[in-house]
Amino acid sequence: MKTLQLQEALRAMAGQHGFLAAALVELDGGMVWHAEGAPDLCDAVVSAASDYWRLYRRSQPVFEKLGNLHVAMLFHRDGRITVSACGPGMLLVIVTDPRQQDIDWEQWKTAHARLEKLVSAF
Repeated sequence: MKTLQLQEALRAMAGQHGFLAAALVELDGGMVWHAEGAPDLCDAVVSAASDYWRLYRRSQPVFEKLGNLHVAMLFHRDGRITVSACGPGMLLVIVTDPRQQDIDWEQWKTAHARLEKLVSAF
């Protein structure tokens, strides 16, 4: 039942305006738990994107004065990658269209909180 709720919540997020893919990725190994959206983005890209977060963890003492990282946003020519913590040992990785300037980030925060709650209960 919880797996179905996670999949549905992720599917709803991936269906938001301007979203190309959304995935839950294991922090330590980069394994994709669930992914929704463009197939060419859902495996290799979202898994590799979790490396950005692991780089932060390795370099954490350098950033200590800034506090903990909450969200990392990376702008590529054809995609904007957003990586955020989403429950114990999990990351939420989304890929959005950089040409879409009217993405509803408040809706994303609400959906993120729902996903994080589901992941934490898993």
